[in-house]
Amino acid sequence: MERDYGYEGYNIHVAVQACASMKPRKFQMPDFGFTAVVTITRSGKHIPVLPEIYVSGRDGRFFASVADTLFAAGTAGQRAIDDLLRP
Repeated sequence: MERDYGYEGYNIHVAVQACASMKPRKFQMPDFGFTAVVTITRSGKHIPVLPEIYVSGRDGRFFASVADTLFAAGTAGQRAIDDLLRP
């Protein structure tokens, strides 16, 4: 799933990825969830202004839902703009 958000003259592109991890434990289901890749560009442009940001949950775990992933990734994009791109 992909979403675009406008923020302070920038475009935050969020691409959600489903992930599964097989851990070497007996009789346990694999971990499954979602991560995201955030790309920030100027509005109307296609060249990223920062490197891609990879977003996962606490302690590197996967997010449980797409909605949680979209919210966290969108917020991460806004923080990057506020901290690194705005004077």
